[in-house]
Amino acid sequence: MVAQVKEREIKVDIQASDFSMTKGLTQAVVSACERAFYRHSERIGTVRVRLSDINGRRGGVDKVCLVAAQVHGGGAIAVSDLQADLYVAIDNAFDKAARALSTRSGRRRSKARHQREPMFAELD
Repeated sequence: MVAQVKEREIKVDIQASDFSMTKGLTQAVVSACERAFYRHSERIGTVRVRLSDINGRRGGVDKVCLVAAQVHGGGAIAVSDLQADLYVAIDNAFDKAARALSTRSGRRRSKARHQREPMFAELD
């Protein structure tokens, strides 16, 4: 599966355990991926999404979405969300992934800013 983000394609690997993938779930994952990584699409490599239903037919808060994204030059981001509704879990997990990527980007900029020359030159 491929998500189109800002004229850039991101490979999305989706796997479901204990239930069948539907077109609706696939589209929900691709749409969430496009929304989540829009600002940082150039930094994202492959995105792996694992969907599961822990309790099966018994129901309850048991739908899990795990999102793992490979970040160019920065390792990986892995987040998950557990909900009663799988579509909500998908949206929440991708929101968490977007926040994690933004936080990581902010830290990199801040670190680079602190490594520059001091604001005030030393006085002789």
